Amino acid sequence: MLRFFLTLFSVVVFAQSVSAEAPVRERIEWIDIWVTDADKDDLPRVLLVGDSITRGYFGAVEKHLAGKADCARLNTSKCVSDPTFNDDLKLMLIQYKFSVIHFNNGLHGWDYTESQYRDGLLETVVVVKRHAPDTKFI
Repeated sequence: MLRFFLTLFSVVVFAQSVSAEAPVRERIEWIDIWVTDADKDDLPRVLLVGDSITRGYFGAVEKHLAGKADCARLNTSKCVSDPTFNDDLKLMLIQYKFSVIHFNNGLHGWDYTESQYRDGLLETVVVVKRHAPDTKFI
């Protein structure tokens, strides 16, 4: 398993060095971070990562998990292919311990190639494993 992640990390680092392209920007870039019950740690915490679609169902998920888990969200117009996406994700991972990360990202990545998306997603997996190794990643 460790060999798999080391190989994955090497592929990501190589891909970044080969294709250091400028990020694709939309006319309006946005980010929405929300942490319910940030002052508590008595329940497991769930992070929903995505765009406006994920933000749209966040309330229903939070209501469904009330009393079972505290919910947080990282919603953004950035795609995993954006070189700063994982910096935003790390911001959340170093501040809070999450039991589960629900990931739904890609809608804003139409101007990236499939290989750029793949490389960005692989880097995201590496970031999650490095900063939240015990977290379930859905």
